[in-house]
Amino acid sequence: MLLKGMTNKQFERTFHHPEHNESYNLRVYLANYVWHCNHHFAHIENLKKEKNW
Repeated sequence: MLLKGMTNKQFERTFHHPEHNESYNLRVYLANYVWHCNHHFAHIENLKKEKNW
């Protein structure tokens, strides 16, 4: 609900990531997070196929 209710302007807000010592806007970081989740999901799917689960 939160993400669906955000405006384009709100997605352009930035935050500082202390571990990477860089600033990111929410749109880019969300896209990276989605890719990362899909990447892990693909690992699980491949393991299921490999192990015949």
